[in-house]
Amino acid sequence: MAARVPLRVGRVAACVGFPVKFRRRLLALIVAVIAIAGCSPSARGDQGSASVFDSSSGRPVSGAAVLLLRQDGTALEAETDSEGRAVFAGLRPGAYSVRVEKPEYIDLMDLPGRGRPIVISAANEPIAVALTHTAVISGQVLDSQGAPVQGAKVIAIVRRSVNGQSRFTPFGEAAHTDDRGSYRLHGLPPGYYSVVVVPYGDDPTAEVFAPAYYGSADPGEAVFFELQPGETRAPVNLMVAGPQAPSLSGRVSGIPGDAHPNGAAVALAARRGLRVPIASVLTDADGAFVMPHVPPGEYQLTAWAPITGRESDGPPAGANARAAARSVSVSGADLQVDLELRPLVKMSGRLVWDSGPNSRFACGGAAQIEFRSEDGWMDVWPPAVAMNGDGFTVEGLPAGRYRVEMPGLGGSCRLAAVRVGDQAAPDGVAQIDGSATVTLVLITATGEISGGVTTQEGKPAPGLVVLSLADGEGAIQVARLDAEGRYRFSDVLAGTYRLMALGSLNSTDYLDALVAPNRGAKLVVVEAGRKVTSDLRLIRK
Repeated sequence: MAARVPLRVGRVAACVGFPVKFRRRLLALIVAVIAIAGCSPSARGDQGSASVFDSSSGRPVSGAAVLLLRQDGTALEAETDSEGRAVFAGLRPGAYSVRVEKPEYIDLMDLPGRGRPIVISAANEPIAVALTHTAVISGQVLDSQGAPVQGAKVIAIVRRSVNGQSRFTPFGEAAHTDDRGSYRLHGLPPGYYSVVVVPYGDDPTAEVFAPAYYGSADPGEAVFFELQPGETRAPVNLMVAGPQAPSLSGRVSGIPGDAHPNGAAVALAARRGLRVPIASVLTDADGAFVMPHVPPGEYQLTAWAPITGRESDGPPAGANARAAARSVSVSGADLQVDLELRPLVKMSGRLVWDSGPNSRFACGGAAQIEFRSEDGWMDVWPPAVAMNGDGFTVEGLPAGRYRVEMPGLGGSCRLAAVRVGDQAAPDGVAQIDGSATVTLVLITATGEISGGVTTQEGKPAPGLVVLSLADGEGAIQVARLDAEGRYRFSDVLAGTYRLMALGSLNSTDYLDALVAPNRGAKLVVVEAGRKVTSDLRLIRK
């Protein structure tokens, strides 16, 4: 899934038998690594067991597959019985990862589905794992005459905050409408979602229409709604504009000789909202292209060569790689737009840790560098990134302004600043043309957050505290409250965070840029080497 959200468990005041658990990606999604800090669940040596239960009802979950994988490759697997219990014989003490799977359920502490670390010791407690019912969104896509639209791509989207602005991020796998215009998005964690429909961009014969959001064609007025565990939200119907008369055509020049006979790829994407291609065509041998029936709107027209495949998100890299883009406004008349391909940028860069070139602080995921265009290119343009120690090179990037992101970083470090040459890039947006080295500054300095949680009646509260970045995307940390309602997060990277105290982890609303503050999330600033005390009230039982 797209934009999956990495989670790690923060240290708590005392070790307890707590279910230690983002597509896609996350929203993709959220792609991530789970890091565990502090107390880990344990099971008795020689024979151990796992207890799997529903996070909402607390009832046992039967028929769940529980996999324990030891670091040496040893694997043990068992299925839960009617009491939600799985027994493992011959279980040796040591470090393991645990993964629990059952259709229509998800482990919110292991959203990537790769397993999460545990320690098997001589303790007697079973491994406790809470599974949450996934949710479903279904409906129809209709045109302005009420006729079903076949072959359209429907995407669930979530909101994330980036530099104080709400950004739409795809979440989960897309669905395609059938001959009745019906779609079904499944396997969604509880949380806040909206839905958008775009043409099936990989099919050049598909009808072209502007992206349509649930509740409005305007992305700024898209309707978001809350999905509860196990809920099926239906009907969530979408309406697209009918066929339009204007066509968009033109000629692409500067196509490299080795691109023949495929010519160049040309894609059309909306400039607002989710910037995904709504039409994709190939030029002929002379570089000519035609996109019929383009609805009025503001778009970005992008072309590139050589062609690496039908997918419009597969741009080229290499000595002969070229690209071009233009903003276009389509009204009621046919439009002719010509594009001239130009060589792509080859850029050099380096990583520094805490403002010093010390690679001993290197952290996982540092090779995953993304460039999100501020000039209207498609959402993420994936160039070829080659790492060499603390240095890296990037090929296949059109010149322009990019927000540089490193979504693969684990919880041990985070991208703090971007510099181009000797100049800082405000808000992480860099003007890249290949003439200057790009420096990415990662921070590893940490602080600590602790405090107590009470109910509305002022009594110590049972439950969890969720720690998430106030702006941007990063690792989510979760700590369980002890018997006195206390929590503690140690080794928290310096930055500004949101804290929410919840009775149970059965929703992802703490990630929503608009919902979380309204839920009563508290902002906390963490400074390197400092301890912060923040007392909270329980938000949701």
